[in-house]
Amino acid sequence: MKDSADGSREIKKLKKAVVSDVWKQEENEAATRDANTDLDSFMSTFGNFRKLLSDIHHLKTKGAPGTLTDGEITERKIQGSLMFVVLKKLNRLDKLRSKTIRDATAEARQKVDSFHLQLQNLLYESLHLQKEVTRCLEFKSKDEDIDLISVDDFYREAPKEVSKPDVTKKNPHLQTLARLDWELEQRKRLARRYQMSQETKEKIAQDITTKQDHLDNLAPRLQSILQATRPLQEYLGMPIESEKAQYKMSHYLPSPLFILFVQTSAYRDACEPDLEVKICGEVEEAIALQNVIAERDDDSGDSDQEDGGGQKQRHRRSVSERDVSQKILHTFPLHVSVIVPGKDGARLSLTFYYLPKLHVVTVVTKLTPLPTGAVAGDLLQPETLLSCLLPGDDGKMSPNPANLYQLQKLGMEDVSAYAGQVGRPYGWAQLMAGLEFLSATDDQPGPSGGVLPRTSARTSTSISHMENIVSLIRHRLLARTALYTLIQQLERCSIPILAEHQNKFPVKVHTKLTSWRMSTWADVQHIAAVESYVNEGLIHDEPLVFKLTAERGSVKWQAIVLMSFDYPKTAPIFIVELLPGVSAAKDPAIWAIEVELNLHYTELVDEKSRDCLLANQLQRLLSCIDVYLEQSVSEEPREFPLDRTILRAYRGRDRRIPLRFSPRHGVWNQR
Repeated sequence: MKDSADGSREIKKLKKAVVSDVWKQEENEAATRDANTDLDSFMSTFGNFRKLLSDIHHLKTKGAPGTLTDGEITERKIQGSLMFVVLKKLNRLDKLRSKTIRDATAEARQKVDSFHLQLQNLLYESLHLQKEVTRCLEFKSKDEDIDLISVDDFYREAPKEVSKPDVTKKNPHLQTLARLDWELEQRKRLARRYQMSQETKEKIAQDITTKQDHLDNLAPRLQSILQATRPLQEYLGMPIESEKAQYKMSHYLPSPLFILFVQTSAYRDACEPDLEVKICGEVEEAIALQNVIAERDDDSGDSDQEDGGGQKQRHRRSVSERDVSQKILHTFPLHVSVIVPGKDGARLSLTFYYLPKLHVVTVVTKLTPLPTGAVAGDLLQPETLLSCLLPGDDGKMSPNPANLYQLQKLGMEDVSAYAGQVGRPYGWAQLMAGLEFLSATDDQPGPSGGVLPRTSARTSTSISHMENIVSLIRHRLLARTALYTLIQQLERCSIPILAEHQNKFPVKVHTKLTSWRMSTWADVQHIAAVESYVNEGLIHDEPLVFKLTAERGSVKWQAIVLMSFDYPKTAPIFIVELLPGVSAAKDPAIWAIEVELNLHYTELVDEKSRDCLLANQLQRLLSCIDVYLEQSVSEEPREFPLDRTILRAYRGRDRRIPLRFSPRHGVWNQR
């Protein structure tokens, strides 16, 4: 058994050796033979093999079994087997040749990969070396950040044992080290000085704390002293405590009233010390209102961020609308009062209120002492005293265009309908408070922009208008007071003429003023002469209307006087009529009288005496009526004898009568 096993092993070894030799021989043969020759041999053998198979198929289909054809078929099968063996060998040689080429290709690729890896390693090392070189070149020592003194200053200031000029001037490195040593020594010296300064600072701070404690303890004592000196402050006109209280109250004013208070106080201190400015009202209510407004703003901001809860939000909005409809005309609890003194003890009190919902400032006017007189008293009525202080500003419409829609939404009228409750929203009041709004008369901004409506209070607006508005108020008060005195005398049919103006009129004036009464614009606006003045643009706003009657003998005259609110800046307009019904349209002489009064009034007054314009116009009217009656009525016996020195009775085709009086010569002549 052992011998048979050993024999089988030997046989296997022998087979392996034979197979190995056969493979080596075929590999050598595949390496030595030409591949193209083997390809040609393979193609020719394959062609013969296909032809042989075709012949076998032809013989099988034609010949009968057992005939000569069977031998031919067998012979051809043997030939086909040999050809198949040849084809297998050629295929095996081709596979060996392909394997050899693949192995060579893999070996070459491995060498290329090895060379490429070596190249990458070299490139990485090169890049690393370049970075190290760059880092070395860019290296900065900490001493480069130190701002050292210049070399010249170093050798001039440093001692020689530190600078060592003999050595350091030739060696830059040693020079830098010496400069650094000198810098260190200087910094140590400065550190010692800094420490001494810190100690001095702590001592001073301790002294300040001690003095501050002393001042804090002094404040209650000063307060008690101020309390004791209150009667003395009032007697000397030094309201220290009241000014302090006003300053505290001003912190709770809304922005428009705060600007108005600050700028009016500043103008008073700088220009008009007789002006009185103060804050009135309830501070506690103002604080509570500001807190409520702040809470509402916070609630509205939180509700905008919430997503769910729409029912709750709608309910809050409905309550807010009801609340606004009830409180839209409520004024802020604090208000500013400005008192403008006039002549003869007259005092004009202006109380400025702020309406938070409407964002406007209103004014309540009060004049003391109260005027008297049937006609004159109407001139100083608080409701109309400051009307048209600025052109077209009668206080009947809110200057904030948004108020119209706010009030219409709640079914309410304009703010002027509630003037008795909150005052009038004059435009000049908004300017004093720093508020500006676009009005219907403003130019519309173009597509490139323009002035947009500013609804926030601005200090610059108040500053630019304060002086002009206060001056206009004061002039209006003085003018109306003077007019009030004049109208009182006119009610008694007396025309006061100043002594320095007596020479502007003849000595004797026979026509007398018999009545003076106030009328309304509705009574005269439909008169043809009045309409002509309106159409010509001489009357812009609704004027004050007066009617007068003058008599001489049996002749009566009537005149309508249209007086602007800014009298005497604008002269009154006279419309004269000879009763019954002879007007300027029918008689050129009466038209000439109107021209004399309405056009040549500048001869009657100057800038200092302009308050006397109305009286002088009336005196000129009466003297012109005398000339008219003496020249126009010529029937005998003459009711109106000639009592004037006249150079020429008539002139021109229209036979103008002399209505110009020459004070220097005392004669009448035509213009």
